[in-house]
Amino acid sequence: MELGIKTRIIILMVASALIQASSKDVGQQLEDSLDELIPTLLACRKLAGVSIAVVRGMETIFIKGYGRVDLDEDDAVTKNTLFGIASLSKAFTATLLGKLLATSKQRYTWDTSIRSILGNDFYLYDRIHTENITIKDLLTHRTGYPSYNSIRHQSALNRYRLVQKMRFLKPTLPFRGQYKYNNLMYGLLTYLTELIGGDTWENLMNRHIFEPLNMTSSTFIYQIELARKDLAKSYKVDYDGNLRQVSPQYHSYWGKIGGSGSVVSNAVDISKWLKALLNKGKAEDGSDVIPEEVIQDCQKPYESIRVSSWDIAYLRPAAPVSYTHFSYGLAWRIGFYRGWRTIHHTGTSMGYLGQITLVPDLGLGIFTSLTGDDPGYTSRRHIHYMLWIC
Repeated sequence: MELGIKTRIIILMVASALIQASSKDVGQQLEDSLDELIPTLLACRKLAGVSIAVVRGMETIFIKGYGRVDLDEDDAVTKNTLFGIASLSKAFTATLLGKLLATSKQRYTWDTSIRSILGNDFYLYDRIHTENITIKDLLTHRTGYPSYNSIRHQSALNRYRLVQKMRFLKPTLPFRGQYKYNNLMYGLLTYLTELIGGDTWENLMNRHIFEPLNMTSSTFIYQIELARKDLAKSYKVDYDGNLRQVSPQYHSYWGKIGGSGSVVSNAVDISKWLKALLNKGKAEDGSDVIPEEVIQDCQKPYESIRVSSWDIAYLRPAAPVSYTHFSYGLAWRIGFYRGWRTIHHTGTSMGYLGQITLVPDLGLGIFTSLTGDDPGYTSRRHIHYMLWIC
């Protein structure tokens, strides 16, 4: 089955209905249409489960799960099903660090050099990087380092040892010369956060973000009980073209550097996160959790992003309307769609597939989490394109 004419008709019907619907009708319109669309998506793509949350202002207007938690069991995905959110974790890392910086009385800022925090024992490959690299450089992927992700397979690796090993890694691009995505730098940021905050990164995240936002289900992939029935199993396409489960232990092992992609959450909790980001850092109860200036700093464009081969398919003339994300902020991509400024990020980690889109001027936030295979972010993007107009 192809995701073709039928699905496009459904999307157009959703768009038409949402434009005409009042606020209280939007949720039902979405549910009726998505109940038809998402099963079609699951049937024609290599996907096992989908979880969706849509918020507008302080209101959750849609939240639901589809598909199965485990392809070998009958348990259905619900709004409470937990997913690894992969690189959507990076925005939590940046926000937590920003909150700590805001309370440091200007001792540290986004532009503080890493060496001034870690001391003279901190070295990178050359003098330019060692003496000049800053917190902002790490957050915006402008260090010039390639991914070096394979280092994360070393059994003895921890955050301190990661910092020590980084002096042996060679950059392949000029310092601050070009955007180059790098997960290891968020491991370094995790270690920095622990030094600045005086506690483990996990405890700091719980105390400063999860608990005050009442994100009671959120945790970390290496701390959760991997056999839990409400934790969605991740899947990748095997050599025979079928979905195969990825070992849960792999995710636990892979995520231990922390800030690059270790958060586990669900649609209920992420909806609270979206509301805070869209409402000047306030929790649902009205309390101030995240300083507004931290949110603003994270959502500013700092580094330009090259257009990838996948992106071209979503730009005119290949697409009827261009969707851009030409800039990177502090753990967010910034762009435009239909004239509206968008803040978004994706997360992909061995069968866990996430995306968040914020449209601040509309007070709109969208979260999707999937399990399975989604090359080119195609399934995630199409869901978000449809939902953002609500």
